[in-house]
Amino acid sequence: MKKSEIKILFVEAFLLMASLFNIFALKNFNELTISIVLIFMFFLVALLLGVEKDNFLNRNDNLLTIIIFVISYYLFIYIVGIFSGFVLSGYSLRLINIIRNIGPVIFYQISKEMLRYEINIKGQEKKFLIILSAILFILIDVNSVLFMYDLGENADLVKFIEVSLIPLIAENVLMTYLSIKVGYKSTILYLLLMKIPYYIIPIIPDLNVYIDIILRLFLPCMILYVFARKPKKRSVNEERRKSKYSIVWYGLTLAFLLVVVYLTSGLFKYYALSIGSGSMSPNIDKGDVVIVKKTDNYGSLKVGDVLVYEKNDRVIVHRITKIVNDNNKYVFSTKGDANNAEDAYPIYEEDIIGKVQFKIILIGWPTVWINEFVNG
Repeated sequence: MKKSEIKILFVEAFLLMASLFNIFALKNFNELTISIVLIFMFFLVALLLGVEKDNFLNRNDNLLTIIIFVISYYLFIYIVGIFSGFVLSGYSLRLINIIRNIGPVIFYQISKEMLRYEINIKGQEKKFLIILSAILFILIDVNSVLFMYDLGENADLVKFIEVSLIPLIAENVLMTYLSIKVGYKSTILYLLLMKIPYYIIPIIPDLNVYIDIILRLFLPCMILYVFARKPKKRSVNEERRKSKYSIVWYGLTLAFLLVVVYLTSGLFKYYALSIGSGSMSPNIDKGDVVIVKKTDNYGSLKVGDVLVYEKNDRVIVHRITKIVNDNNKYVFSTKGDANNAEDAYPIYEEDIIGKVQFKIILIGWPTVWINEFVNG
């Protein structure tokens, strides 16, 4: 290894140990404290190895691409918000409070990305230094959100993994790639555009948590895909084929995203539900996903239909065994296919969510595992 690479390794090792020490011991670093440490390390790297200038080609095009993607993201979530609803921002919109809120965020993101750029550019010839850098900055970001969770509680641990850790991994993989290929200005722009609006916009979409996670994974993946395509000289026919392929790829990806949002949001006529027990075996097994059609046409339901209803704050999927019309109000009896007796309670119209249309085997197991882990 070169001397410069050894110095970079030393910086990464020091920050990794500091991050891990705070995660498992101190648990009290905030964005401002982390920013001060990052600025100090940036100047240390600059003193030891000098400063790399951001002189990448097509810089304006790269910045414009980032802006287009982020604007498209916000347009999409606000369109979804038309169906899911909106909530008031939890942040004060007084100018002095906006400055207090966004100041540490701007300071943190800029100091982080400047240091990331210096580390990655100087260590880019060694893949393990780049991998170590990505892990390091994931941990640094984890430190910045740690105050929101009690990792000793199973529910908080799962929430931390789903809501923060997984999106942070996707974000940092993208930032690592962009810092090497297009420079720190694109990474800073992306992060500020993704973070700052939530402090200055009065209303924000009330998104389902899973939709939010999917979108925060999808956006970095799409940007990474666009920037990772290596430009090379092609014939006109090759360019046309490539253009058609890209249109198809984007179309399929968008269609998949829309289907996932449609089925997981619970806002539309159809939605997906993971099965967490074996009471409907062998027709519907634990770990399967059923596609449910919502209904308020209770007269259309018949004996043998698989009903989805809510009872005592639990969503249950059982088969209808009997229907009674009581003064034009329908009352249903149900039973799990694997159970020996009917359910011990009547199902009223207000309990009913919908009827199972079909199942998709096995794909619900991740949700089942998480729920079982959380609930013991």
